[in-house]
Amino acid sequence: MKKVLLAIIMAFATFYMLSLVSLAETENGIVYNISGGKAYITGYEGDAVELIIPDTLGNCPVTRIDAEAFYNCGSIESIVIPNSVENIGLDAFYNCRNLQDITIGNGIKVIGKDAFKYTGWVNNDSNWDNYCCYIGDYLVAANKELSGKVDIRAGTKVIGSGVFTDCKGL
Repeated sequence: MKKVLLAIIMAFATFYMLSLVSLAETENGIVYNISGGKAYITGYEGDAVELIIPDTLGNCPVTRIDAEAFYNCGSIESIVIPNSVENIGLDAFYNCRNLQDITIGNGIKVIGKDAFKYTGWVNNDSNWDNYCCYIGDYLVAANKELSGKVDIRAGTKVIGSGVFTDCKGL
């Protein structure tokens, strides 16, 4: 009897845990999950050179690009992130060396540490202003040689997480 009762409890626990896990879906190479009526990009399996992230996936607004979602995607040279995205995760575009053209919508509230590290954008000197690298109105990187007072460009909406971590002179 105890074994039967234990088996029933385990079956219910397994069913409950599986109901909490959302299965990844893919659309045009973009891997995503849906939770709470929102789509979260978790990876990329495509080879597009120009990528426009849709503002909806699976009929839900895309609100987050998770950590390492586009990590080391060598094919992408241009990306457009829609206004619906509020959060770009840690290392989201890390080592996308060919990524030269980035457009970020106006919905961003959080940019994770090193989200754009080692991209073509950050490696291009013309995208730097006073030792800081901007994508539109978003400060995404700072030169570790930065010291003294920092003048953040007027109109800056978000400063990426950990941007000044390696700036020992501040």
